[in-house]
Amino acid sequence: MKTKLIRIAFALLSVLILAAILLTLGQREREARPSATSYNPSGLHALRQLLTERGIETRVDRYEQPRLAKNELVIAAYVESGPDLFGRKPLKAIEEALNGHLKKGGRVLVLPFDPDFQARSVEAVKATTGVIQPSTKRELQVNTSPLTFSTLTIDSGRASAGSATFLNLEFEAFAFASWMKDSFGSKDPFVITTKSRDGILARTADGLFATNRFIDRNNNAEVALSIIEGLVPKGGRVVFTEATLGEGLEPSLVGTLGPWAVGMWMQLILLFLVIVFTLGVRFGLPEQERRRQQGQRELLEAVSDVYRRANSVAVALDTAYEMADRRIRRGMKLPAQVSLEDRDRLLPEPLVTCLRQVDQARIPIVRVDSKGRAHISYSVNQAEAQRMIQKLEDQLNDVVPKTENRIS
Repeated sequence: MKTKLIRIAFALLSVLILAAILLTLGQREREARPSATSYNPSGLHALRQLLTERGIETRVDRYEQPRLAKNELVIAAYVESGPDLFGRKPLKAIEEALNGHLKKGGRVLVLPFDPDFQARSVEAVKATTGVIQPSTKRELQVNTSPLTFSTLTIDSGRASAGSATFLNLEFEAFAFASWMKDSFGSKDPFVITTKSRDGILARTADGLFATNRFIDRNNNAEVALSIIEGLVPKGGRVVFTEATLGEGLEPSLVGTLGPWAVGMWMQLILLFLVIVFTLGVRFGLPEQERRRQQGQRELLEAVSDVYRRANSVAVALDTAYEMADRRIRRGMKLPAQVSLEDRDRLLPEPLVTCLRQVDQARIPIVRVDSKGRAHISYSVNQAEAQRMIQKLEDQLNDVVPKTENRIS
């Protein structure tokens, strides 16, 4: 009794722990963290998976100085908190790296986010915003919410992102709005694309539409794919930079040398662990012999193998016939003294025919040769017997359905 109570207590404790974990995972996310590896509402994992399904190769880079190829489109998602009173720029390292990527002819898409993700989500859910693509006149509906800072404007080919603190559009290069807002008479840009140095820099009004919470609503996924597919070079790759979220890593000496050095370092560590493990095990100790106990299944397989090698189809046919007879009597509630003829009168003709065929096939044929030796054979082989048993089973299922076994 005491052991049973302990098990019940542990079961209830497990349920409480599981409920606490589910509540923690399911709670509303207040602060924005648009990471490509995050499954939370503000994450971008669904966008990355959507790009992979469209045949676009993606990867995540966590270094403050990422290694970027010219044919790679960088998706730089960051949280815009406004100008710092002391002039500090925590994202200076990754910003310089992305500026270098633009100088080499690379491409960057900036997705700004407001820190208060919950408040912006509530505002975006209330009503959708219409956006129009000037080049194709295509009109779609997205979920978006204006940011406190980083407001996009464009005038006479000159673009600005207001007081944005990361990759602001402070240059006089040619710029155009690839997507415009078209709601309540507003013609503010939703996406601005411009040629920055030798590369292409694009910036959205906000990145709320591309998050896990909103990517499957309205036309958010279509707009996100249209923007990214229009920027990524042919045969290029999309890179999500985690350093723009303030979580950048400084590459170690091995990481700076390249992937080959990282692989070699990991192999050396593995070799060291193998050596330590091998030297720590005493040599010459006998291995403990563990014999596996034979169970009923092995006995059943041994008996069936004997019957199979002896080609004794009569045993299977006899078993099938007796089981069918018991099933019919039990299913039709017939007394045990009822003869086979009286039983057959109550059954349909196809089932009676099957029963007679099985009954006839299970009778062995005895042949005595000239030397007086008896030779036993059967009128059917194994394949024919299996077909007869299967046919009998099908006929029984039509007349007497199977019932679950129960203790009477």
